[in-house]
Amino acid sequence: MAVVDTLLEQALKLSERERGQLVARLVRSLEPHDDEELDPQDWEAAWSAEIERRMRDVREGASELVDGEAAFRAATARIASRRP
Repeated sequence: MAVVDTLLEQALKLSERERGQLVARLVRSLEPHDDEELDPQDWEAAWSAEIERRMRDVREGASELVDGEAAFRAATARIASRRP
């Protein structure tokens, strides 16, 4: 059994709260950082700035809003087309 499979098997035995904490920590480990943990206020400020940027892009026409269901259908079709 691959290491990832073993880890997944163990992780699925955790409570929902523990799995959420694990996921959050794993996602944070993929984010570029300068070896400093951001505190919750810094994360909130960073996300607020990102939301503002995205809203500005939509208002200025640099980004286009797409219906969520349509986006999932397109993503599912794209994934299915790449499977052997």
